[in-house]
Amino acid sequence: MQKCGAIPERKDVLGDHLYSLVVSLNVTADEAAKVTGMLLEMGNNEVLRILQDKKLLQVQVKAAQGALKRRSDYKSFDNEELAEKLYQRVEDQEQDNCAKITGKLLYTVALMKG
Repeated sequence: MQKCGAIPERKDVLGDHLYSLVVSLNVTADEAAKVTGMLLEMGNNEVLRILQDKKLLQVQVKAAQGALKRRSDYKSFDNEELAEKLYQRVEDQEQDNCAKITGKLLYTVALMKG
């Protein structure tokens, strides 16, 4: 296990230390802030493990970046495009109720975007 440096204990200090390590992995400042926030949600014990293990840090940062990209890709759909794609997919599986099912799915998506 490769050490990433001294282990801070307070949440704000953990965040500052984690942020500096994320930035050192050639992540933009904006993305590093988002990734750091995501990693801090894992809890202090997991963050401490990440701070102690450079390989684990790299894996977790890559996973967080992937989640951010998927979220960005999802948000890039406009409602009409999303409705068309959903309708086509649902129609392939359930022709009789595809409009009703698509409507329910779009309603759920709207609630999630909230």
